[in-house]
Parts: sequence; structure tokens; C-alpha cells
Amino acid sequence: MTDLRRRARITWVVCAVFMFLVGGGFAAAAWHDHQDYAVRTSPPGGRTTAVVVDEVTTGRHCATSNCAPEYTLVYVVDGATHTTAIRKHLHPGDEVHAFQGSDEKWYVTEDPGFGNSSVAWVIWAAIGAGAIVIGVLCLRARRRVGAATAPDVPPAPPRTQHT
Repeated sequence: MTDLRRRARITWVVCAVFMFLVGGGFAAAAWHDHQDYAVRTSPPGGRTTAVVVDEVTTGRHCATSNCAPEYTLVYVVDGATHTTAIRKHLHPGDEVHAFQGSDEKWYVTEDPGFGNSSVAWVIWAAIGAGAIVIGVLCLRARRRVGAATAPDVPPAPPRTQHT
């Protein structure tokens, strides 16, 4: 019976470690999405430059088997030509608000970013927190199995009454 309990303890530890890794991965994805959304939609210092779209090319952005239309905008800022891929369909001659992100790339405020929304990071963070809670429950189950494996104490000898 102790071998079975030992296997159960090992299984619960493996469960906890796996769930902590999954939770950490989703937390990292949440952090990345939050930062990416902030960089793409919040110009440093709040400054934007109104520019006119010179050219729009249509392509496809594929993540695994899901494909969505992608539009590449060509525009000029301070005499230099820049390109930005966005999902919103715009036409040549449309005005957009361009800004240079903290990563030195040019973005337009009309694009929330591929696969990002203002709340996407919250969803990833919630999934990560759920995985970490499951990991804690695995550790708790391991502790309960461990408590059940305390060495058996032999029963006390029967008491006899002396008269």
C-alpha cells in the first residue's frame, strides 16, 4: 500500500509542476499581449502625426490554420516611407494617425494589433491564474496523501485495572 501512496504523491507533484509551468506560460503571454497592445495603440507622449495613405496592398495573415485579411499601408512621415501591416481595410488617400512606438517602429492608431484587443491579455491572465490554482490544489492533494502515509503507530496495550 505504501508503494501506491508513493506513486500518488509523485503524480500530484508532477501535476503541480506542470500546472505551474502552464500558468507561467499563460501569464507570460498575457504580459506580452498587454505590452504589445500598449505599444501599438498608445503613442509615446500621446503624439501622433496625421498622414495620408499612399498605397494599400492586400495579403493574408495566417496563425495556424486561421487566416485573416491583412492590409499593408505605405505612407510618408518626414520624407521617409514607412509600411505598417494592419487588419482594418483602408484605401489610398485615407488619413491615418501614425506614431513611432517605443520600439522605434512606426504604427497607426487605427490598428489594435494582430490578435490583440484591449482585453485579450486579461483572458490569458485568467487562464494562467486558473492553472496556478489547479497547481496549488495538486500540492494540497499531495500533502493529504502524504499525511495519510504517516507511519502506523502500534496500538497501545490494553489497560488493565489494578484493584
